[in-house]
Amino acid sequence: MRDRCRAALHASTVAAITLSLAGCSGAGEDEQAFCDAVRRHDPAAAKALLDTGQIDLTAGGGNACSPALAVFERASGTTPAFIPMAVALAGQPGVATRCFGNRSGNFRPGVASRPSGQTCPINIAAQSGASEVMRSLIANGASVTNVDGKEAVIDVVYSGSLPALQVMI
Repeated sequence: MRDRCRAALHASTVAAITLSLAGCSGAGEDEQAFCDAVRRHDPAAAKALLDTGQIDLTAGGGNACSPALAVFERASGTTPAFIPMAVALAGQPGVATRCFGNRSGNFRPGVASRPSGQTCPINIAAQSGASEVMRSLIANGASVTNVDGKEAVIDVVYSGSLPALQVMI
């Protein structure tokens, strides 16, 4: 009897931990809808979803969509409608300084994970050369002196964006 009780307790503990991790590690339906709107190049739909206040910008993990990374990846000269959204997102708590352990849909094949094994908004902004986004990230705590920031300096040189490089210096 005692072994069965111990086994049942162990099984229920494992199940509870698994369920709690599943609920915390990925993106929910709202976040996925937001990422889908960004992927479709639909800034109006993305902004409407963002304005609901239901989007967890720091969501994502494993293969789940990361709303913040989705916007930073789109914010460039080729899709300028996402630049003001990325500037605003950089000012949200925990976004400018957070690196993500996943990609958000591989929007731009040139964007690779950094030496830390994660993808950081500062690296994406450097690769796209978006000086307005870079300014907002740095103003909100993104560092150019940590390992990802140092790589971002190299990225911005390769992007050829003198304005973004000047912001970083």
